[in-house]
Amino acid sequence: MFLAEVKNPLAAGNLIQIWAAALVDPLAATVASKIQKRERKTIYQLIRGITPEFSENECQARAALIVAQIEGLILQHAGGRAVPTLANGSLDEIARQSFRWLATRT
Repeated sequence: MFLAEVKNPLAAGNLIQIWAAALVDPLAATVASKIQKRERKTIYQLIRGITPEFSENECQARAALIVAQIEGLILQHAGGRAVPTLANGSLDEIARQSFRWLATRT
């Protein structure tokens, strides 16, 4: 998921429901795993394109960290309980900066 999708309380809530169900339901666990793999693959490909000098393992690790940050943002926006409006734009910009840093810094 990307930042625009993360802000959608319905999408965020659905993902959290899948994560919760994945703890007890094998089918939900499979769905959650596929979603996460797709997210990591997408971010991995972006990092690989930006910084081809990084090893495959390094790109995968960085993609996993970025996805973890995105998932944390999902928790902030789920159920309409987003961070205060004043900080919301700042949070997005800081998240983008963090993603860029992880994708490009050695």
